[in-house]
Amino acid sequence: MYIKKNYWLKCLLLCCTIGLLILFLIYYAKEDGRRVLGIPVVTEKEVQNLTEGRKRKEEWINISFEGEDIAYDWVSRTYYIYQPLEEDDWIGKFDYNNVSEYQMYFLSDDYFDQKEKAIKDGHAFKCILLSEDTYWEKSIVFSGLPIMKINGLNDNYNRLSDLTFFGYDENGEYNVFSSKSMYHARGAASAMYAKRNYKISLCDKKQNQVKTSFLGMQKDDDWILTGFYTDSTRMRDNLGYKFWDAINENRQDAVKTASYKFVEVYINNIYRGIYALMEPMNGKHFSLGQGDYLYKVRSWEIPTNDVFNMYEWFPDLYNENGGRTISMKYPKEVQDESVWSPLKSYMEKFYWTDVPDIKSAEELIDIDNIIDYYLFCQVTYATDNLWKNAYIIAKKQDDSSYKLYKTVWDLNYTWGDTMVDDKEALWTVNVAEDKILGSIQDYEVLKKNDSENINGKTKEKWRLWRETFLTTENLIGMINDDMELLKDSGAWNREKEKWPECEVKDGRKNLENWIDHRLNYLDTYFGTL
Repeated sequence: MYIKKNYWLKCLLLCCTIGLLILFLIYYAKEDGRRVLGIPVVTEKEVQNLTEGRKRKEEWINISFEGEDIAYDWVSRTYYIYQPLEEDDWIGKFDYNNVSEYQMYFLSDDYFDQKEKAIKDGHAFKCILLSEDTYWEKSIVFSGLPIMKINGLNDNYNRLSDLTFFGYDENGEYNVFSSKSMYHARGAASAMYAKRNYKISLCDKKQNQVKTSFLGMQKDDDWILTGFYTDSTRMRDNLGYKFWDAINENRQDAVKTASYKFVEVYINNIYRGIYALMEPMNGKHFSLGQGDYLYKVRSWEIPTNDVFNMYEWFPDLYNENGGRTISMKYPKEVQDESVWSPLKSYMEKFYWTDVPDIKSAEELIDIDNIIDYYLFCQVTYATDNLWKNAYIIAKKQDDSSYKLYKTVWDLNYTWGDTMVDDKEALWTVNVAEDKILGSIQDYEVLKKNDSENINGKTKEKWRLWRETFLTTENLIGMINDDMELLKDSGAWNREKEKWPECEVKDGRKNLENWIDHRLNYLDTYFGTL
């Protein structure tokens, strides 16, 4: 009995020993042969052996990933590359060791086993690159946001540049895209700030259009980068667009607004921060066809009949100083003088007469859309969108008449953020005005001349909104995922460090208080209509 028991004890000890040996061998085999993103991971001792006899260089060197050079920031002397947060594994490969004159190695780092934390913390991984007699020591940070890299003269003129984008395609697969592009700063207000907005037009070397889809958005050659410089929360535009989408969610003839994704941008090897990469607001975006028109309102000036007549063969209307007031965005070319006719008819009915034909006015526009726009401006206190910063869509009907719709654009002065004289404040103040914005001309004309109908529709729409999606909790919920994305991606901390004058902060609590106050005021107002 004792011999049998001793036999099984020895077998158990032998199995444990073999198991531990296997685990030991697996661990050291893993550490000895480990690769991350196609690059060997080595110890400090191995780095010493690899660099021995080689001269160290400090200058910048291109590091290539999936066939393209990754982003670099001269200020921090750090390289940056996109890694999707949704994936547990590291995705993609660096282009070294087999296809390069250089050899590349990562220094062993516990963060390789903590991808999510490494990205959120903005952890810098150390790597070395070796040539025959030289070596470089560099730092690489992985971002959870897609990255756009632009290299080309940045002087406010439309300049040919090289663009590279690290992101994902319409199927969610990791994707690297490169192209020539023309880019320039856009927006009169943006031009005054250190962080500018940009327009990008993709092209080839001969400046022929190149169309692509970024991050599952529509395929196009024109793209917009919006930087949110005056908004410390980086969320007001975002919340406004999502609120408009919620308004239109259950409409059969939904009127879209901007589509966008968050990215990080590097221009000429300088980190520029978080941007919204936005689809162009063009005919494709609004699914427009033959006979439809799209107009962009650029300024506060109201064009006269003489202005329309003067520029009827032009794609833009101008003021007396030569500034554009309204642009035709679709079609791209003026085909005949009728392109301005629907908008001219709108101006005649709502701006150029004191005694409008209310029946024909209501036939020209979509009343629900006009009320939606009016209520949107009241909720968000959109002082910069009452006429300016709107798109007007003219859709041709089966009987050849037109129906006009409005949609919102450029929403930085919303949710309590309004223009003030103190430039040090960057126009960011939580203004909770207890008043109604009364300068939305089309709505005011309808209300004045068809009071009972318009007041009734407005009051009923407000009631339905408040019973469904229009609550403080729902509105803040619209931006929670995006705020967490910016934080988890590591981009939030980089943005704060890059733009300290903006006092970038998580402003959800302040927004919540502002929205509560505004909705309570509007409940009282619309309850008395």
